[in-house]
Amino acid sequence: MPANKKQKDWVNLPIPKVFPQNYLSLVEQRGGSVPHVLRQAKLKPDFLTQPGTEVSLKDFHYLVNAVVESIGDDGIGLEAGYQLPPTAYGNFGYALLCSETLKQAVEVCERFWHLIARGIDVHTSTQNDEFIVELSLRIEADDPLRKLSLEGSVSSIYRGFQLLLNNNEANGELWFDFPDPHYKNPIIKKFGHIRYGMPATQFRFNKNQLDHKIEMANPTGFKFAIEQCEREDALSDFGSSQTVSRVRKEMVFGVDGYPDLEELSQKLNMTARTLRRKLEQEGSKYSTLLEQARRRDAVNLLDSPDLDIQKVAELLGYADPANFTRAFRNWTGQTPSQYRETRKK
Repeated sequence: MPANKKQKDWVNLPIPKVFPQNYLSLVEQRGGSVPHVLRQAKLKPDFLTQPGTEVSLKDFHYLVNAVVESIGDDGIGLEAGYQLPPTAYGNFGYALLCSETLKQAVEVCERFWHLIARGIDVHTSTQNDEFIVELSLRIEADDPLRKLSLEGSVSSIYRGFQLLLNNNEANGELWFDFPDPHYKNPIIKKFGHIRYGMPATQFRFNKNQLDHKIEMANPTGFKFAIEQCEREDALSDFGSSQTVSRVRKEMVFGVDGYPDLEELSQKLNMTARTLRRKLEQEGSKYSTLLEQARRRDAVNLLDSPDLDIQKVAELLGYADPANFTRAFRNWTGQTPSQYRETRKK
C-alpha cells in the first residue's frame, strides 16, 4: 500500500467498542437515558450494534462529552476504568492473566497496551524502591476526553494489579498531572493513595512486588495469547513502531542534554525533515515531546535528595534555574521545592 494511504487522520483513530459500551453502561447505572446521550452526541441509535469492533476517536469524543453533560463527572473516568478487568481486553487481558509473574504481566502491558488504549503510550521505569508505570497521550486532546482517558487507563491498570495480586498487599499510588478535581475526597476514600497536580500521570508500587507469582499462570495459554497479540499488532497501523513512541524512548538526557531533532532522526534512520513530518502526522512535534521528557525526568531527579534544584535544572537543560521553576509550576501548579515537600508527606 502506498505510504500516503497509510497516513492517519487522528480523528479517525479506531477505539475498541468496549470503551463507549462501558460509558453508556455508567449512564444506565446512574439512571440516565442512553438514547438521549446518543442523540446529544449526534450518533445513531444503533451506534453500538453497527458492524465492527471499533469506533472512531471523533465519535468517542462526542460520546464522552454527551455522557459528562448527562450524568456529570464525579470521577466517572476512574470508575469506568475500574469496571474493566483484564478479562474485558481479549487476548491482551488473557496474556496478563496467564503471566508467570507480575513482572511478565507488566512487560506485556508495556508491549501491547496500544492494542486496547489507542493513542496512549505506556512507559515503565524504576526509581529507588518504586516501580513506575507512566501513561501519556500520543495525541493532543482537550478535556474531558484527555482527563477521562488518563483516569480510565490508570484505574484499569490498578484494577488489574489488584486482581493479579489477589488483593494481597496490592498497594500503589496513583498520580495525575491535572489539578485537584471537585470529587477528590470521595475518590480518595475509594482508591486510597491518589495525588493530583503531579508532573506526570503514573501508577507507582513497590518494585519487590514484581516477583509475585500469579496464581492463574499458564505457560501454554500465555504463548497462545502473545501470538494472538502479535497478530493483532501486525495488522494494526497504530502499533509500537509509531514514530512518537520511538522518539519518546530515545528522548533521554545525557552529558550533552537531550538529543536534538537531527540526532533523533539519525537514530531512527530518517532525515530530520521526514521525522518532523511523521510527528506532525501523528499529532505531535519535537518541542512537545521534549517538554514531556523534561517533565518526566524532573520528577525522578527531584526525588533524589542528593541533587539540589539548581543541579536538576542544569541536567534538564535550563541555563537559568528560574526558568525551570517557572516551567515546573506551569506543569504542576507547584514549585520544585513545594513538590519535594509533598513527597515527604
